[in-house]
Amino acid sequence: MISLSSLQDLQNIKTRIEQFKKEIPDLYNRMVHLTSLTRQLQFRYSYLACLLTNEDATEHYPNFASESVMNLFHQEVSKMKMSDDIHVVSELLQSHKHCGYDKICLLFLGISPEHLKGLQ
Repeated sequence: MISLSSLQDLQNIKTRIEQFKKEIPDLYNRMVHLTSLTRQLQFRYSYLACLLTNEDATEHYPNFASESVMNLFHQEVSKMKMSDDIHVVSELLQSHKHCGYDKICLLFLGISPEHLKGLQ
């Protein structure tokens, strides 16, 4: 799916992420950890986002990963989903889905909105 986002959309998401970082640092750090793990395992960010928002993740399932790696990943996602504040992450992802889960996850990893729009 092609996602379109304006620079302003991405800056708004980055601002919300910064607020999130200040208000709920533990959950923010877990999201950064999970996003980084997703990147290192070479899974799609959309797979992670679908799991966190309870969407159907079948289309994004990493068929190449071993069962043990998938179990580890799902354990980490489950830990995050047990948080009382998971609704904050879920709402952030769902409300900005039109920008693309990849871009939202990259913003969590510290990539600038300008870089994502190719302006840097």
